[in-house]
Amino acid sequence: MTTEQDNKTTNTDETQIAENGSTTSSPTETRQAKKAQKQQARQLAASQAAAARAKRTADREAKIPEAVKLAQKLAAIANLQRDNKKWYKLDNAALMYPLVARGESISIFRVSALLRDPVDPVELQYAVNDIAARFPTICGSVKNGFFWPFIDRPTIPITVKPQTKVPGRPMKVDSRRSQIRVNYIGNQISVEFFHSATDGTGGIIFLNSLLRRYFQRLGYKIDCTNCFDYRDIPSLEEIRDNFAAVTVKKNPPPCPKPVKSKKLNGTLQRGGKYVTVRGVMSASQLKSVAKQHNATVTEYLGAVQLMALNRLAAVTNSPENPPIRVLIPVNLRRIYDMETIRNFSSYIFYQYNGQNDIDEVIDDIRKQTEEQMTDDYFRGMVSFNYNNGNSPLLKIVPLAVKRFVLGCIVSGRGDGVVNCSTLSNLGVVKAPEQFDDLVLRYDFMLGKPAKKTNNFAVATYNDTCVISMTSPFVERDCEMYFFRKLAEAGIDIAVESDIWEDKE
Repeated sequence: MTTEQDNKTTNTDETQIAENGSTTSSPTETRQAKKAQKQQARQLAASQAAAARAKRTADREAKIPEAVKLAQKLAAIANLQRDNKKWYKLDNAALMYPLVARGESISIFRVSALLRDPVDPVELQYAVNDIAARFPTICGSVKNGFFWPFIDRPTIPITVKPQTKVPGRPMKVDSRRSQIRVNYIGNQISVEFFHSATDGTGGIIFLNSLLRRYFQRLGYKIDCTNCFDYRDIPSLEEIRDNFAAVTVKKNPPPCPKPVKSKKLNGTLQRGGKYVTVRGVMSASQLKSVAKQHNATVTEYLGAVQLMALNRLAAVTNSPENPPIRVLIPVNLRRIYDMETIRNFSSYIFYQYNGQNDIDEVIDDIRKQTEEQMTDDYFRGMVSFNYNNGNSPLLKIVPLAVKRFVLGCIVSGRGDGVVNCSTLSNLGVVKAPEQFDDLVLRYDFMLGKPAKKTNNFAVATYNDTCVISMTSPFVERDCEMYFFRKLAEAGIDIAVESDIWEDKE
């Protein structure tokens, strides 16, 4: 009996153990369980710490303004910019700007396009990245050699920025920064150029190329009218210095002697401020009015400008002598049938000789133009600058001495000395046909005026003509007279105005 009961008890215990599992664990199993628990605890702590860090990061980012986030993103994209490995000589005109520039209007200009849709700054930055290497002479930086400055790749990439500072303000030209700035505001894309990079014609080609790539990134198919494809390699023709081809080295025609201009005595704005006034009008109306006076658009606008400047001089009691003179840039590509995106322009002058009737002023301007628009006139002017800048003696002189010598040569012919105003007309801007549905207008603006001068700049696209006037004066008599005369002639004008303070 006892044996049977013991067997039953043993069988019952075994059954319970089988059903409930072993009531004891081996030392190895215990260590593994504790290790698993610790690992789970560490994983839980790590996930909690990661969640806390993510929350702190999100809180910090929430406090960062969207504008700062966008600026950081654009800067990061800009750092991906490719550059050109070559260095280039400055063209003859460009040599003068970094040596003698004083941050005035003659050194800076700006071309802009007003789009139908708001600008996407991220796609614009990618477009800048794409075309930067395509334009090495424009996007490069000016570096100083022992004898001459030259163009090399910048160490600071071109970063797209919102237009929050003064347009056309003086530009820092050094070995690190590019010769251009790219800005946007609302629907407008603007590029500002230090004049060593190119002239107005080259500036439009660059802007068109940038716009083309920008629109391509947005999904549009754009042809290549008056712009370059970003994948092409720069040709020798487009980057050559054409001034050398026009220069007469032996017995050149005489350079026209400089004639001093009247200085405008308007009241300067306080704090370095200056005013930009734009008149937007129908190009066909303007051309029709000019035709009624048997004049080109530039001749007609120049005549009205001279009379407006005379009005300002009368109001501000400017001295009677010397005469009012307006500088008119001339595109030498059209005269000598040469193409380049580098500087290739010269200038003539319109002088006011006291006429009160606009037709008499136009007739006088036409005679002055015929006298100046000659091969000898331009070859004499180009040869004077080129031969002086490339004289054997000056070539071996260190850069610091060159800066002083060339400054003395240019000082008697500088902005505000031989002219009291400028009229720069880009003419009709050529662009890809697809731009008609994407671009409303082009603007052209000269930078901050030299003291005692003001500037007029004109650009036409399709049937929209924009005349931009920059002035450092408090008096608005010149602008009011100018636009009133155009309105009285039957031209419908919309006037826009900005005032900017010259602070970084």
